[in-house]
Amino acid sequence: MINLEAMTNDGKVHNLAGKERGENARDNFSLDSIDTQEENVTIVIPEHVYAVSSSFFLGMFSNSLKSLGGKEAFLQKYKFDSTPLVLKQVLHGIERWESSNPQA
Repeated sequence: MINLEAMTNDGKVHNLAGKERGENARDNFSLDSIDTQEENVTIVIPEHVYAVSSSFFLGMFSNSLKSLGGKEAFLQKYKFDSTPLVLKQVLHGIERWESSNPQA
């Protein structure tokens, strides 16, 4: 399980945004290593987070989408525990990735 609470400065941050911040989260949670493991992973996005920008999402998960071979395999490996609104934003991030990687 990966809990993005660690990215919220003890609940003070309600909007996860920025590619660089997403890349930092990727490094902090060792996603390059996790992508190669067989276990599925739940990503917990706290209820007090009301926005996950596509730039943050892509900074954190673009390499995972690529290494896992696209949306279906990515969503098999990574399950998102979040509000419906934030889940919609996650899916939008995946759509943005797909539109810039049409061969995936």
